[in-house]
Amino acid sequence: MTTTKPLAASSLSTSTALAALLAFALGPACSSAPGAASEADDNRGESSTNAGGPGASTAASVISPYADPTCAGLTLDPWPRDAEGWTVLPSVKQPGRRVIYVSAANHGKASPDPASPEVYYVTTPAAGVALLRAGQPDSLLFARGETFHLSAWIDSHGLNGGATTADAKVIGAYGAGARPVLMWNQAQSIISVADYAAENLILTQLDIEPDPSLKVQGTGITLFKSPAHVLVEDVKINGFQKGMDIEYGTDVVVRRSEIVGSCGGYRSQGIYAQDMLGLTLDENTMDRNGLQVCGDPTSGSPQGQGVYVHSSNQCFRARGNVVARSLGNTLEARAGGDVVGNVFIGSSAALNYGLVLGGSIEEKSLAAGVYGKVTGNVFLDNQVGVSFGNTARALFSGNVMAATVPVEGAIYLDSQTGIGIHGLTISDNAVSAAQYFVSFQWGLPAGPVVLKNDGKNTQVESCDGTFQASDFSVGGVVVFKYESTLPAAKGKLPCRVGLEMNGADVYTDATPSVKVTDSSVTGILMKPGASPLTFTAPNALQGNRVAVTRAPFESGQTPLHVNPSQYLPEAGDDLVARFADPSASIADILGSEEAFYAAMAAQSHSAWNAKITAAAVIPHFQKAYAPKP
Repeated sequence: MTTTKPLAASSLSTSTALAALLAFALGPACSSAPGAASEADDNRGESSTNAGGPGASTAASVISPYADPTCAGLTLDPWPRDAEGWTVLPSVKQPGRRVIYVSAANHGKASPDPASPEVYYVTTPAAGVALLRAGQPDSLLFARGETFHLSAWIDSHGLNGGATTADAKVIGAYGAGARPVLMWNQAQSIISVADYAAENLILTQLDIEPDPSLKVQGTGITLFKSPAHVLVEDVKINGFQKGMDIEYGTDVVVRRSEIVGSCGGYRSQGIYAQDMLGLTLDENTMDRNGLQVCGDPTSGSPQGQGVYVHSSNQCFRARGNVVARSLGNTLEARAGGDVVGNVFIGSSAALNYGLVLGGSIEEKSLAAGVYGKVTGNVFLDNQVGVSFGNTARALFSGNVMAATVPVEGAIYLDSQTGIGIHGLTISDNAVSAAQYFVSFQWGLPAGPVVLKNDGKNTQVESCDGTFQASDFSVGGVVVFKYESTLPAAKGKLPCRVGLEMNGADVYTDATPSVKVTDSSVTGILMKPGASPLTFTAPNALQGNRVAVTRAPFESGQTPLHVNPSQYLPEAGDDLVARFADPSASIADILGSEEAFYAAMAAQSHSAWNAKITAAAVIPHFQKAYAPKP
């Protein structure tokens, strides 16, 4: 399988895994609704009120042209927030709530409590998990300051909460001190929801670590098949091959958590998400994810990521996160969505939006173009800034891109997969010290195009193991019809010969119409007889302030035989801009880079440092990269 490389793009595989039904409808943006208010006792011993959070407002009635249509009709992030932005947890005094306290100090205590029959005191995690009731409002709370060595993962139908967020299941902490540490000497998940429903679940105030004896790190938290309305807040996940694996669910929110040091494999990842309907990442800190070798910060992998959002996801949002020093790709937003108000620092490649730069279409579910906004972010000291591909309507605006390690370009446009580049507006950004402002990869944007199934079933060879000796279907529609197998060369897999079926080709919307991209590389499936889709939204460059070291447009990958402005009309760009303070760096925030990263590692509810949040860091760089008077 061909995948994205951080610095040098690889060629796209010629295999024809066409993996997505063409199914999306334009509609209103995501809506969010406040959850039910809870009592003041939120298991932290502090007074809280329901002030609502980033997800507690209702979408505006005016629909943005960049609104992600996959969010239409969804209610996401329903958890109530206090005045400081923390989730108001269900009270331990809530009638009907079973509360289970886990601590070595509980040895000899009467359990259940004679005065409170729904309060239990146990000494081991396994004893606590055994007391959880499926579909009931329980709280399993571990003592702060203690380390718990699990005898099995926390995996139970009892993780399913009640019918509302007010009746949520809570796996968290109590008392004073550092987060409780949960670890297990097996390369498995510490907390796992797998193959059963888990609705209205809160994981909070935990430190999840692999046992030091392990040679293979496993996964920190697995949410697999049917998680719905799950919140992970104030959780540290440190040193796993995969920090979180989130798949096949609805409305999972990860906020104000630390995901750090994912390592120990070619595809180590901080967060992996697939087939999710609603995934929100809010105000997290993420550092040094995607390492091949644990403890070696130089061992990056081109397939390691901070966050990998598979193209099969719908309605993705990343807001207010600080993500640093990923040695592969920091954020793979294959599904598009909203990436707003984040800080990307010191990574090989900061953001891939859509399917870009040699990303394989094999086993992917590509939409017919992605939608969303990338606005108000800061990209600092990254070798590659932002790459776009398969865009139907996307806005890149109000960002600061300060690539003070001028290795590559600021913005890459990849027209090779999906529908190419359409409806992309790049406006009002400040770009400094990159070699190039915009680089065109493997072809220029084609202008208006038509996506259609032309009915031609071409013979292809698949030599990388994607297809076996059988027909392959997606959603009941055949995409590869097996014909024969070729002998395998020494040390190689056998090649499968078959027909590429029911793919979507891209044609120019002109007379005569010319095929731009064959269905073997669009990665989009179109049912026979489906009406063609036309993409006419223009691309535009406008109002950007740019200072590059070589040229505004890079032509190494694609020779520019024509003026690029034909494909990206310019209006008011300043290509020789001067900035107020282009020497600004992340060291300005706390006095040194080391101090900033140390503060990231210590971030938690009990020691919250507002100075290193995206909300505090971004204005500093917006001011520094304002026009020089």
